Amino acid sequence: MYWRQTLLSSLFAVVVGYLVSTQQGNLFVGIGSGVAVYIALRVMIATFFRTRYWLSRGGHKSQSRSCPNCGQYIRRQSGNWILRCKRCGWTAGFPILRWFYHSVPVVQFRRSLGGKRLLLLVLGLVLMVSAPTMGTFNFDTDLGGPTDTDGDGSTDEVDLGGPTDTDGDGLTDEVESTGNVDGYPLPEADQDHKDLYIRVYVGNGIEPLTDQEKADLREIWADMPVSNQNDAEGIDLHITQVQLSQTITAKLSNESLRDQEEQIYKQRVPETAQCSVYAVVLVDATGDPVISGRGASPGYVSIVDGHATQRYNTEYTVRTTIITHELLHNVVGRFEDGSYHTSEGWLTRTPGEHGTQFYMSDKTASHLSENGFSESEYFENEVCG
Repeated sequence: MYWRQTLLSSLFAVVVGYLVSTQQGNLFVGIGSGVAVYIALRVMIATFFRTRYWLSRGGHKSQSRSCPNCGQYIRRQSGNWILRCKRCGWTAGFPILRWFYHSVPVVQFRRSLGGKRLLLLVLGLVLMVSAPTMGTFNFDTDLGGPTDTDGDGSTDEVDLGGPTDTDGDGLTDEVESTGNVDGYPLPEADQDHKDLYIRVYVGNGIEPLTDQEKADLREIWADMPVSNQNDAEGIDLHITQVQLSQTITAKLSNESLRDQEEQIYKQRVPETAQCSVYAVVLVDATGDPVISGRGASPGYVSIVDGHATQRYNTEYTVRTTIITHELLHNVVGRFEDGSYHTSEGWLTRTPGEHGTQFYMSDKTASHLSENGFSESEYFENEVCG
């Protein structure tokens, strides 16, 4: 879907740019026109698909609020174009004007336009307006023949790089198109949408994740505002749970768990799936103070207190929130400013405190949208190599 949208927009942009360049006799006017057309088409297409996607799904839990009229806790429901209270009928915004600010298409248009696309659109328009002063473009320019930089009698080779990972989830397009990595199955893999495959190892004496906890985890990750090449947001979480016959104890307050992480990962995760599949280990946590979880940042292992099944007046169990927190450490690693945590959202140091941080911060969403999942040189070279 994504490459078709890109190809269609690119073709229109090239045609418009060429026609404008030939008619105006100015290369820069043509480039500006092409950039403006490309961005406009991409935004229109992205807005259409995002609107269709989010109209059917309803709003984020992080966007919920109390009704100012009756106090009912509400969020936009599937099929609603605008946030509306079912109890009293209150609707967000002013009549008529609400359609230009609060409606799903307008919200998705703003998100589709974004900072980078808006900047490129402005750049294209600036070129169109100011380019006539930059001179003309001569189509009779001699472009020369093939280049042979090294003088070996052959034209310069093009470096095509390594395997392609379109969606940035650490799984190559080839792996996701075949649905397995060296024979290890990756069901429902999508090369245009980020997939996160985890194996949850349950130590002896620990209650396995319930169906509700697994459903909560899938919903949490699906609701994350992380962009994908198919213009749908979220990360698809795929869970495999394995019951162990032995007890696993971990002192999570240690400064480093690298040796234990490596031992657990190499011993538990099938060799063919290593550095493609993430391990979440539910353990008996010890230490003073007792810490609920630790995760490699970045890496492929999260160690979580398996007994933390309490809810504390929130909709998620503690271990559900800790698994989400530690898995984000795995895939985010370190931010550009060198930090591992954020001031809000799932990656705060206390995401479950009073149930106030159950959402993805803009900082985390932007990092994952732009960079994809972080690779771990340690795991790639020392553990999986």
